Amino acid sequence: MKRISIAVLIVALVAFSVQATAQNVTHAFLNNRVSLTLERTDVEAVVRMLAKQNGFNVAIAGEVSGEASMILNDVPLHEALDAILLSNNLSWYMKENLMVVKPSGFLATDERVTILIRLKHVTCEEAKLAAGHLLSSGGKIEILTEGAEMSARRARASVLSVSDRGDIVGQIQAVVADLDKPQPMLNISVKLVETNLSKDDKVGLNWPDSYPMVFGGLPDAEGEGAAPLASHPLDGGRWTWGTFAASSVTAALDLMLTSGQSKLLSDPNLTTESNRPAEIAITTTIPIQTLNRFTEGAVIQDIVSFQDLDVGITLRVIGHVTEDGYISLDVNPVIEEITGYTGPTDNLRPITSNRSVNTNVRVKDGETLVIGGLIKNSKFETTKKFPLLGSIPIIGRIFQHQTTTDEKTDLSILITPTIIVEK
Repeated sequence: MKRISIAVLIVALVAFSVQATAQNVTHAFLNNRVSLTLERTDVEAVVRMLAKQNGFNVAIAGEVSGEASMILNDVPLHEALDAILLSNNLSWYMKENLMVVKPSGFLATDERVTILIRLKHVTCEEAKLAAGHLLSSGGKIEILTEGAEMSARRARASVLSVSDRGDIVGQIQAVVADLDKPQPMLNISVKLVETNLSKDDKVGLNWPDSYPMVFGGLPDAEGEGAAPLASHPLDGGRWTWGTFAASSVTAALDLMLTSGQSKLLSDPNLTTESNRPAEIAITTTIPIQTLNRFTEGAVIQDIVSFQDLDVGITLRVIGHVTEDGYISLDVNPVIEEITGYTGPTDNLRPITSNRSVNTNVRVKDGETLVIGGLIKNSKFETTKKFPLLGSIPIIGRIFQHQTTTDEKTDLSILITPTIIVEK
């Protein structure tokens, strides 16, 4: 019965297939129409017969076995292959003029496959950057998102589509799996302190000469704490750049603010993941007029529009918890403000100043990093005039007094990162 089935198959293929040489064959032959009558026919024998009749080569990968019993009447060759192979838990793919047949669970090294990787803790961009160098010349990694605008949390739940050879896809999966792990949580405490500088002041916070601290000690005979308040010298009242324990900074800062020399501009606290940016913005939105003038013949028309300009203090911090328990901080403060205006009176444009620092430091858990030296020079003009007489045109200047005051301030940023221990 098996020989009769094969004979019927040969006759059908001769009638319906298109002959082609190996040099001229393209994948268009997969659309050749075939008719088959099979009854418990060996699958490998059927595939080899189809390859011979349609002019393509066959490679068998892994254990390929099984029988096919079906009647196919005038169907495309690729549909016939699917019907024969899939019913026996086999799959196939084309590599130029070579058809590879393999068990569905067998992954050939040169097979191009596509998988989807759902990310939980890292962004698609981070995963693509980390694994992109593993791709072959024909491989690709695509980011699948549900929309152009997504929040950071939504973006971390996106999907990567990876297409490449089977062995490379496995390597990419391993790299992404190692990267996509829960990150430690950080609490970042920030203090923005502005200090008035006199003519002989140096850059930095003008710390008090000493500040009180409570030192621990043994209890006395009555069981009470025996340690009194003491003064801790700070080397002549000038802070030395570095890092401090948070308790020491807090004690000195409280005294400094009480003296009236400095003022606390902002005191935010942020919680973020390790390796995730945290941003603080203390800004004012100022509408800036934009004037566009058009001329049509003798008619001049002005079109006025407004653009928003955000000025103030922006601080971007990225904390990374290292394996030895330290915290690496990437800090970028930017201070932008309007210092004046320029242009015609009906279309003034703002003049802005920008102060910024970009630094990376390593601190212990709970230590405080201080960044200073963001100096601003301001000039204030004060006019005092005698009531009524000082407002008279021309001669009123005689009854006026103008004072110009120069002020120099130094903005210092205190950053204290703390690792949040999950219970």
